[in-house]
Amino acid sequence: MSNPKMPEWLESPEFCALRDSNRPPSDAQRGVLVEMQSVLKGEVGAISVSNAECRLERESLLKSIQGILSPIKALPHDMLAEIFLQCLPDGPSFDWENRSDVPENAPVLLTRICSSWRALALETPSLWMTLTFFADSYIIPSNPSRCTKAIDLCKTWFSRAKSLPLNYRLHISSTGEREHDELVKLVMTETLLSYFPQFKNLTLDSSDLGIVLELLNDVYADNVSEDEEFKETMSCSILEYLHLGTSSNENGTWDEDEQVHIRIFEHAPRLHHFVRRMAVRKAPILHLPWDQLTYLSVSWCSSFQINKLVRKCPNLRCGAFDIGDYEDEDDVDSDNEVNDQEAFIFDHLDNLLIITNEYPSVDVFKNVMFPSLTTLFLAAQMSWQDVSPPWSAINPFLLQLHNIQRLALLDCFVILPEDLLTLLHSTPNLVELELEINFDHQLLFKKLTITDDTNGKEPLIPHLQILVVDYAWVKPGIEEIPEALSAMVKSRWKGSGVMSTAWPKSLQNVSFFIVTGKHAPILEKISNLLQTCVEDGLELNMYRPQHVYWEYHQAHGVSHWHDSLMARRQLTD
Repeated sequence: MSNPKMPEWLESPEFCALRDSNRPPSDAQRGVLVEMQSVLKGEVGAISVSNAECRLERESLLKSIQGILSPIKALPHDMLAEIFLQCLPDGPSFDWENRSDVPENAPVLLTRICSSWRALALETPSLWMTLTFFADSYIIPSNPSRCTKAIDLCKTWFSRAKSLPLNYRLHISSTGEREHDELVKLVMTETLLSYFPQFKNLTLDSSDLGIVLELLNDVYADNVSEDEEFKETMSCSILEYLHLGTSSNENGTWDEDEQVHIRIFEHAPRLHHFVRRMAVRKAPILHLPWDQLTYLSVSWCSSFQINKLVRKCPNLRCGAFDIGDYEDEDDVDSDNEVNDQEAFIFDHLDNLLIITNEYPSVDVFKNVMFPSLTTLFLAAQMSWQDVSPPWSAINPFLLQLHNIQRLALLDCFVILPEDLLTLLHSTPNLVELELEINFDHQLLFKKLTITDDTNGKEPLIPHLQILVVDYAWVKPGIEEIPEALSAMVKSRWKGSGVMSTAWPKSLQNVSFFIVTGKHAPILEKISNLLQTCVEDGLELNMYRPQHVYWEYHQAHGVSHWHDSLMARRQLTD
């Protein structure tokens, strides 16, 4: 076949402009391109193999036309901007630990695709609302110019967000050296204080948080002394979430004779969520609007410290606490002070997570009332030498569990049958139960089975709808678990047909996990025994959702446990 003459339009500046940009074609141009695409496809199919040059030319033009007609080019800018927002990373925005001067992920990556995408990314302030800045090892100690460059990048980033609220996480540490600390102050002045009124969510992490907070306090005080209006302009007027955390749970020491008072966050009229994750003895005294907090998460503190904090927060709705052996020197002989206090009532608290280790020296919740409590998570982190968990941690709740609807007992190595049954008898309105315990599960399932032989007594947890059992400690007799579990489920499943008891059946969802895959036959047997129930609508889960599952060693603290449990809850809600 002879080489046909190319249509002139495909060689025109108009076509080249479409080819070399990300601009979508007009309706008229699209019609011409579709027609040319059809013609070129026919020509490519008719060109002989020997005419390779002509064939390659047509294929190149086809590829260009297909690119111009790409559906993504026709997307409205608002829709494309929404797609951009979904590309934002969950991790750090940029991490100077890897010595990279320029961020390599979204949203910066979106500015490098083409001129139109760059313009759209720069014109979409919501892409630049969130910044996570790790400035720990390389950026500050050894290279002041690098520090200045990082500050400029942060300021450019925030400027692109325009007037939108900012979400900022800064990880920075101090070496104690004067020159280094001056650079730390510079970073905090330029990237923290300068944007305080614009922060909605703020996280400050450090391996030595106490010292960093003192440096921040010094910077704040210096600016206030130099500018009387600074204190008013630097109010945290829209701050809703504040996280102050350290990367170590070792009890650091505070060298000052007198504790430093941190008043920077004192005037935050919208602050409702506070996470405190530090174990520093004589840590700085934080002045916050405690009475307006609705969420409080505290880790690596003594029971006495937690007790003092919670009593400042009468309007809490959700609390997450790591109670352990983190006593301060000033906490000596503090037991009587706590026990002698008058009763404290949390009228609004309905969600409580407690992690307790092996030696909780003070019962932080003694004389504390939770009349609205509906959800309780208890995790007992134990050393391998312990034979039983500190069950005293839950004793204060036994008389307050009547309204509990969701209960989770996690990571508990040993629970005595009488303790667990006492607890479950205290929760007549429970609808969801999650257990990861070392217990005689066959006995538990037998106790939960509803039979006619109740002598008119209400069965254990009569309104149970969701049951999650994590069989983390495989014990002798596991072969009998399938029969016991299936009998219990059939006695409670709401779709089991004619009512065989005087009690309503409400069970809808059952999850049974085994920590090791070696017991697949057990899971298969359970599945077979409950197959008819599943066919009629019972939700049966036997595979743990790894992306929301917690780790035994609690490496990330109580707030991460709570987030994981909330994510787990969404799977069943």
